Amino acid sequence: MDAATSEADSSLSIGEVIRRYGNSFLARYGDRLTPTHRKVLAALAACRTAAMGARVERCDHCGREVILYNSCNDRHCATCQGGKRAAWLDARQGEL
Repeated sequence: MDAATSEADSSLSIGEVIRRYGNSFLARYGDRLTPTHRKVLAALAACRTAAMGARVERCDHCGREVILYNSCNDRHCATCQGGKRAAWLDARQGEL
């Protein structure tokens, strides 16, 4: 693997990975997954996509509009819960 490939792969979110490779994963391992596992995979795949809904925010100064897709807020989602996890770890570190 060259540096360009490695760099490109490191920028993928978990949702992008699931959307890209989820069907192959399910074809190979789907019979081993519980309904809960499938629910989590579906939530992570839908995170920050039109499937979760969206809102439009407008700049008060220039009027530019941006579509912001809603997050899944699943506890397993690194995108949604990464900041909360880091804050929790910092608090525990402070206790030590």
